[in-house]
Amino acid sequence: MAVSDHKPNEDETNAQDQSADGADGPDYSVGYKRPPRAHQFQPNKSGNPKGRPRGRRSFSTEVREVLAERIPVTENGRKTKVSVSHAMLLRLRQQALSGDIKAIDRLLGYAAAHLPPERQPASDADAEHDAAILAQWIRTQQVKPDHDDG
Repeated sequence: MAVSDHKPNEDETNAQDQSADGADGPDYSVGYKRPPRAHQFQPNKSGNPKGRPRGRRSFSTEVREVLAERIPVTENGRKTKVSVSHAMLLRLRQQALSGDIKAIDRLLGYAAAHLPPERQPASDADAEHDAAILAQWIRTQQVKPDHDDG
């Protein structure tokens, strides 16, 4: 047997890789972002076959449900049911009223973030100042007659 000294060049090697399963045509080149067709995602087959189990809830859903759950609370000698988030705010209020600085800061922070800012009624001086500005603007916008000496 004679041993051939022929070494395949790069084009021949790529051609062998591409046509290994016979599906790749001569115009398809394997390379960066172009895997062999045999290793590409197959149609109608998921890349994550197990996926997320059905009925699995997200963490945000769990948090929302836990905070909305109603629990019994005794307030002013009366037993009543409130949501967990409401009970937490009641507890925070109680701590703030007892002088806990962190609780005061947190409660005021919640109030600033979630309550609309209060509208301050305009004073008479502000109203007079606004009226003067409007009157001056109206005077400047009035049409002045053209003086053609023409």
